[in-house]
Amino acid sequence: MATWNSLPSLSFLAEAEVHVAPPHELGHTGQGERLMFAIEGGRFSGPGLSGTILPGGADWAFQVSRTRIEISAHYLVEREDGVVLEITNEGTSCEVSPGIWQGETVARFRSRDPVQSHQMMIGRMRADTCQEPGIIRLAFWQVVVKGHAPA
Repeated sequence: MATWNSLPSLSFLAEAEVHVAPPHELGHTGQGERLMFAIEGGRFSGPGLSGTILPGGADWAFQVSRTRIEISAHYLVEREDGVVLEITNEGTSCEVSPGIWQGETVARFRSRDPVQSHQMMIGRMRADTCQEPGIIRLAFWQVVVKGHAPA
C-alpha cells in the first residue's frame, strides 16, 4: 500500500506530434506577450496511449522574454478505441538555439476511463520552427506511485 511519502516513479506513456497554426498575437499584458496557437490535429503513439489529436484545442501562451514562453495548452485526444481524453498541459519552453525550442510540462488527463482519468504526466517538448514549422513534438511519462490504484 502506498503511503503519503512514497517515492513516485515514471513510466513512458507516448510521444505526440501536434500540428499548430501560426500564432495569433494578442498583445502585451503584464505577464508578457499573449499568443494563441490553435491546435489543428496530430497523433499520440506509444505503449500507454495511441490516438488522434482532435482539432479545436489551443495553447494560450505568454512569451515572457525573447527566448522563453510559458505554455498553457488544452486539447482533446481520441484514443483508437473511441474514448476521448481531455488534456491540459502547462510548462515552459526556451529557445536553446535559433529556431529550436525545448521545455518541460506537467499534463493532466481526464476521461470517462477510470485508468486514464486524472493521470498526471511529466512531459518534454521540442519544436524546430525552421525545419518543421507548425509541428510540436512531445514525450510523456506517467507519474506512478507504487500501490496506488485509480479511483
